[in-house]
Amino acid sequence: MKCCIAILFLVLVFSLTYNAYAIEFKPLVAKDADGVNISNGIVGKPIIFQHTVSNGELSAVDFEIVFSTFTPDDKTLDQQIQRIHLGPGETKIMPYQFVPINEGNYITSVFSEEYLAADSISFPALDGAKNYKKETIHLYSNSSDSDCSFACTKPSEKTVSVGTIVEWVNDSNDDHSISTGTYQEEDNGIGWSYDKRFSGSFGPNETFSFLFLEPGEYQYFLAEHRLSTTPVVGTIHVSSDIFPATDKTIDILQGIMNDKNSKIPITSLSVNPKNSIITVGIDDRKHAFFTIELYKKILYKQVGNVYLNIIPNPTPRIGQMCDVNDETQVRKELEKDPVVQKFLELYTSSTFEHFKTYDEPGNPRTYSEFRFGSFLLRVLVLSYDESGVCYPVYGYSVNHDNSLSEIKQNLFENFYSKSDKIQEAINAVKNLANPLKQLKSGIPIYEMQCNEGLQLTLKNSNDNPVCIKETSVKKLSMRNYVSDIIIIGLKHSLPEIEK
Repeated sequence: MKCCIAILFLVLVFSLTYNAYAIEFKPLVAKDADGVNISNGIVGKPIIFQHTVSNGELSAVDFEIVFSTFTPDDKTLDQQIQRIHLGPGETKIMPYQFVPINEGNYITSVFSEEYLAADSISFPALDGAKNYKKETIHLYSNSSDSDCSFACTKPSEKTVSVGTIVEWVNDSNDDHSISTGTYQEEDNGIGWSYDKRFSGSFGPNETFSFLFLEPGEYQYFLAEHRLSTTPVVGTIHVSSDIFPATDKTIDILQGIMNDKNSKIPITSLSVNPKNSIITVGIDDRKHAFFTIELYKKILYKQVGNVYLNIIPNPTPRIGQMCDVNDETQVRKELEKDPVVQKFLELYTSSTFEHFKTYDEPGNPRTYSEFRFGSFLLRVLVLSYDESGVCYPVYGYSVNHDNSLSEIKQNLFENFYSKSDKIQEAINAVKNLANPLKQLKSGIPIYEMQCNEGLQLTLKNSNDNPVCIKETSVKKLSMRNYVSDIIIIGLKHSLPEIEK
């Protein structure tokens, strides 16, 4: 149950009304013994939580709700199951009491499995004999600012001492969930997972507070946009005698940048003042066999689980004569590449197009495309490598480029690093003409292509498309293996298929 509550705490953060049942759950509220709404508790004093439930049905309903109090690291402290009977049109206030015995942070949640409703309150419990310093951070959104279209914080960075309460105020018009997390790279981009240090949810004009008792650096992100390219919205630096009030991450990065013996060639550092995101420029051409992805892995081992916007930023070289816009020379060099060679071997009548970068004279990268109907090989090209060799291949993208095929999110989404995945790219080129691969990507049968010299038909056993020699169609159809009808593309048919 604790696991389910923790997940729903991040996803279903506010009360929900389900018209299918006409059962309405009001937001969970916290009060002291005198009935006054509170945002934090006091050690040793009871906190009374109230959950209001209404029945809009024409008949009575019976169901259970579960109250649970746990720590940010998911240690359950108390749990109570309450059975509710509501007559038609009846409303009840369901109370739940919890007494914190230690200074710290707590989460109280209410959950109804039958109606998939959940709500949570995060709150600190304070020592009544202490005075606490309090800092405020405002969360807002601005649709005209791309950096703040989801949310930004003001200030985006805050340095506080151990024992400080930080209160976030939601000045936006949307519900938000913020939490600290762990950075990780996933198949579909940047990913964050909750690291159980702190999290909170609040609606418009509401607040969320957290008592910082441990020193360190706390980057926090929007839980609802954890797969965004820039999910970080702020950083809290908690200082103590053993963790000085400095930007620890910047200090580490500057140390690497100034170390002549470092294996990570950092060329630039900058901080976005709107969301505290650190952009790190790395010369990914410094070492011939080091890719930007490898530099990322090395760098994160040194700075820890904080988000960095790591970009290629090669150091300018003087005297290079490789013109990345020289289409003839680029094509000549690409024909030596094993992946390109395999594409040209299989699809001899393919076309070539090179995309120049005259509008970006400082850009050392561009790409070329080899096409055979809807079969597409994109090759990312650099102007030169560490040894001064012109036009080295940096990566490949192998796709079906068809209006009805699956939409690609990124130009180089199916990316293959030259250093260790050449064979994967070659295999992808071979599989372009696989009818089942084309079918899976969404290409209709009448627009499918085969390798040159083959024809498309259907298996009689399952109607799956198959490419075979035209001379074999009659023989295989007599054996009832395939249809004796050759399918010819209606929109993008090729001369080699129609002859």
